[in-house]
Amino acid sequence: MSGLTMALMSLDSMNLQILQASGTDREKRHAATIAPLLKNRHLLLVTLLVGNASAMEALPIFLDRIAPAYLAVILSVSFVLVFGEIIPQAVFTKWRLPIGAALCPLVWALELLTLPVSWPIAKALDGLLGEDHPTIYRRAELKELTKQHAIDALGHGTLTQDEVRIMQGTLDLAEKKAGDAMTKIDDVAMLDMDTPLNLDTLHTLLAGGHSRVPVYIRDASRRSGRFV
Repeated sequence: MSGLTMALMSLDSMNLQILQASGTDREKRHAATIAPLLKNRHLLLVTLLVGNASAMEALPIFLDRIAPAYLAVILSVSFVLVFGEIIPQAVFTKWRLPIGAALCPLVWALELLTLPVSWPIAKALDGLLGEDHPTIYRRAELKELTKQHAIDALGHGTLTQDEVRIMQGTLDLAEKKAGDAMTKIDDVAMLDMDTPLNLDTLHTLLAGGHSRVPVYIRDASRRSGRFV
């Protein structure tokens, strides 16, 4: 039960919505099965903890009837640690989506069974802590998220460096002003109208790396057009 608790409570509502919209067919089915269960996270949490506590308390009582007290303690601790904590949490964490979806009917039945106890506690938690809301990332977090998904030297990742730069630049637009994208007039590479358009001039323009070069007549303040 502890593994199921960790598996279901570690799932985020926003992540399930994303899987339902863009996941594989299997992921969509699993996410659609689990999503209703997570609408009341406090009730789910209390239900799983009540079930887990009941099972752990019942085990030594049962073993005490078939074995000496000291052996019952050793066996109960061993069983709880290995088969109730370590193995379930390791397995359920790795395959939390398919296992969580498969065990949803059991959880619904357990919620119904423990409702007289779990519902008042869950409502008290709602009043004290407020209801759970999907995780919403800030712009800085989204930028870092895209950066973490960039393809590295080993080929890991899903986004190219150009895609990452475009997405991060788009996220920065809300904080940028027109002046941030402008170049001071003293730093602008310009071309005199009377400058011969020979190979040297073209090489100079290409070396500057600008797609458009203003053209002026004798005085730099008298701009008449641009060279593209």
